[in-house]
Amino acid sequence: MHRYRSIARYAVVALVSLALGAAGGMTFAGNRSNDNSALVQPLSDAGAPKVPPACTKAIERADASITVADRVADELAQHTRVMDDLIASMAGVHNGMTAHKALAQGMTSINNGRNDRRVFSEAKARYADVKQACGSQ
Repeated sequence: MHRYRSIARYAVVALVSLALGAAGGMTFAGNRSNDNSALVQPLSDAGAPKVPPACTKAIERADASITVADRVADELAQHTRVMDDLIASMAGVHNGMTAHKALAQGMTSINNGRNDRRVFSEAKARYADVKQACGSQ
């Protein structure tokens, strides 16, 4: 059970790092777009900057990836609660948790996390192409 906690901690650190990196990247990109007039093209009517399509796609994909990462973090927290309840019951706390119940409840979060991890990996691979196109604009 201690191994699951270690894995959970590493996963949480990775997700927090991902979120902070994404936020920092968006901030950096916002500052960079103000300094780089080649990326900003005014619209004829509104005078607002026009974001290249590749950059718009990159932002949309980053937002979708962060949504998936948030779901993974929630699933990990749910699984950790189940495992904590199981550990407590094994230590003599009468919380109604049994090994069978923990397995049944824990498998839901594990399967959801497995699926979301795959979705996140695919999104990350597609994002690399868009990021390269956005940087070349």
